[in-house]
Amino acid sequence: MGDVLDVSNRIAPGRVRLMRFNIGYWCSAAECEVILMDTLSYNYLYCLRKKGFRNGNWRKLSRIEKALYVASLSLAKMRGRLVNSRLVLELMGIIGRLKDTAGERLMRVSYERAVRLYERFTAVGLFEWAPQVRSWFNDPSYVLWLGLCSPEHFPC
Repeated sequence: MGDVLDVSNRIAPGRVRLMRFNIGYWCSAAECEVILMDTLSYNYLYCLRKKGFRNGNWRKLSRIEKALYVASLSLAKMRGRLVNSRLVLELMGIIGRLKDTAGERLMRVSYERAVRLYERFTAVGLFEWAPQVRSWFNDPSYVLWLGLCSPEHFPC
């Protein structure tokens, strides 16, 4: 059996669930959600790579990004964690792209469109004669509808 990671001091008790991977390491589900800005562990990087494979974001990375990630993964396996701030900063950009899902992209584009419409409606004075429209922008389903019915291309 591999080593069990103790993440109980970083998250609320009762939220730790251990998963066994084929490589013989233990990784907690909570550690896959906790990002330490100064270090990245091997298990965290491995979990994110698997998630990127499953959601299809690995293929969206460039060859250089993939090579950097694999090299960093092997370095983290040898040392246990990565502490170089410049390398961690580069990896954080790649990690953000690996964790991105279609729903998150859709909500991000929907929110951006809602902000543009809100600014346009404010500029033309629509809220003065139709104040109930302002409350629509607080409704998440309306914001999602704006993104789905946008004339722009689908963000996913």
